Amino acid sequence: MSSQTTVIITGANRYIAPPTPPHYFMNRTHLTSSRGIGAAILHALSTSPPASLTPLTILACARSPPSSPPPTTSNSAQVHWHALDISSHQSITTFAETVRTDLAPSGVDILISNAGVNLDLDGKQGIEPAEKTLATNFTGTLGMMQTFAPLMRRPGLDGLGGRSRIVNLSSVGGKLSSGPYGKEIAARLKGAGKVEDVEQLGREYLEAVRTKSEKNKGWPVGKNYSVSKALLNAATEVVARDNEGVLVNFCCPGWCDSDMGRLIGQPGKSNAEGARIPLKLAVGDIGDVSGKYFENESVHGKGSGKISEW
Repeated sequence: MSSQTTVIITGANRYIAPPTPPHYFMNRTHLTSSRGIGAAILHALSTSPPASLTPLTILACARSPPSSPPPTTSNSAQVHWHALDISSHQSITTFAETVRTDLAPSGVDILISNAGVNLDLDGKQGIEPAEKTLATNFTGTLGMMQTFAPLMRRPGLDGLGGRSRIVNLSSVGGKLSSGPYGKEIAARLKGAGKVEDVEQLGREYLEAVRTKSEKNKGWPVGKNYSVSKALLNAATEVVARDNEGVLVNFCCPGWCDSDMGRLIGQPGKSNAEGARIPLKLAVGDIGDVSGKYFENESVHGKGSGKISEW
């Protein structure tokens, strides 16, 4: 078995060097990022990878990778950029085949799905922004889980407790309390038995948006982002149940100083602070926990999260 640890990060984005000395990992993280949480996760893992997981190969993915990325500052980690649009099934399958045959033939150890969009704040209503939002936040992230779950290393590395990891970045907006949702819709989201059940809910939501009947059908109005994350939460629970050999969890990173976070005001914490929960789920000691949602006590919280209800 190869000792190389392979990590995939979607929505890794570009990053710039920090203005402070390098203390990038877990609760000692300080980072100035040009875009978002994905950049902070990438920087933490590439500059201070856990010793038990080195050497580390990070496949950093973005729709438009940097043409001249900064060099890796750690001898224990290598970063390789790849173009990936998770809203495109073809883009996912092409990347997956490259990973399977060339980049990680022994299997992927960690998949961190950070790519996401929020078009609600543009003020645009109607079916087009709804479809675009779900295509990335729900269908695209689900596609990454379904495509890469069979490619995860089994058994996992000792440094990961013998089980590979999938981490999906969700949002407090994906909690059912952020709706409102009708009782039937809420029950179907929480009680989904298979992925197809969640996909059907996604189709029903888009049809409700198309016919402007969201409220009558039990869906929140004008909340494509929240609905996309609720659908992702439900799908993540299902995928976790279907993949006992992999730890599959999801989290809210909080209100961070990302492009998305700044759309609604002045965030209360840095992207590096927001990276703490997904980093814990990706490389921390979480026992055999799978299929759970993690968050801090508030979107301003700067801890490493705890299990919560969504």
